Amino acid sequence: MRKIFFQTPLRVIQCTICALMLIISLATNVAAVHEFGNAPLQDVLNASAKYTQYPYGCSTLTTNKLAALVLSPTWWEVTGANATYAPSPMTMGRYDFNTTNLYYPDLFYQSNVYGSNRRAFWHPGIGAWQLDDGGLGTSMSYGRFDTYYSSSQVADTMSSRYCNNSGALKYVFAPWVACGTDGINCQNTFNKIYDSSSDSLIDVYQDPNVGTYGGSVPRTCRFGSDTATFTCYYVNYTNAQGYTGSWVFPASEQPCDQDNNTAPLASPYYVFKHVDVYGNSYEYRYWMSDDTCFGFNIAAYRA
Repeated sequence: MRKIFFQTPLRVIQCTICALMLIISLATNVAAVHEFGNAPLQDVLNASAKYTQYPYGCSTLTTNKLAALVLSPTWWEVTGANATYAPSPMTMGRYDFNTTNLYYPDLFYQSNVYGSNRRAFWHPGIGAWQLDDGGLGTSMSYGRFDTYYSSSQVADTMSSRYCNNSGALKYVFAPWVACGTDGINCQNTFNKIYDSSSDSLIDVYQDPNVGTYGGSVPRTCRFGSDTATFTCYYVNYTNAQGYTGSWVFPASEQPCDQDNNTAPLASPYYVFKHVDVYGNSYEYRYWMSDDTCFGFNIAAYRA
């Protein structure tokens, strides 16, 4: 079970932009059957090429076949199975409920599910693949918002599951609830986007407006009293690329608005990984008062 710790911050983060998004100009097919971001698709293909080669993979798993497997859960997880939308790499899950009382209090600031600062909320499922704190995203932080890292994690997992289970797709898709019983939803999508006779992806079109970061911004951060810097990502849902209809609601919501939904949409924050003096690694999320209207900074970390 995940454990989230919220704390009032001891030091202030200073951040400056340290990376620029690569812009690739490609035509968009308006009649797309399965839409996916341009740069994210390249990340999927690169990751699939890696995990079908020695020492990974097996003889029956090709790069394009693995790529089709990797792509298949994303529409079910993010767009409500509507494949004409490109899944957003920034997607923050809002359906992680406790079946007893609907809430996981640990996900809220000071465990106060009705508090005025409830939008300092920890979303467990992140990204186009909804990599979860307690699942495939356990060892990740900002990488869940970045398809370079997240597609690699998924390709590695799927390659292993495929090759260790004689290619049975129900095992390949088992980690994704949205894939349905025995992964049938994702199996159907896989069969639509992969042509086994030509070993090729079909009916997958690229959206040039969706990048690797999905609207998140890689930055260089440091704690106020330190000189050491580290990579962090700034996550602001108002800048999200790709489909947001399943997780940004109401659509007009602004970062300072009160959100009374069961699982609120987090106000803008920074995400990074921090290793303490004992070598323990933690994912941190940090809400700056200037972005949130909380009136003070809030920090949280996952153990």
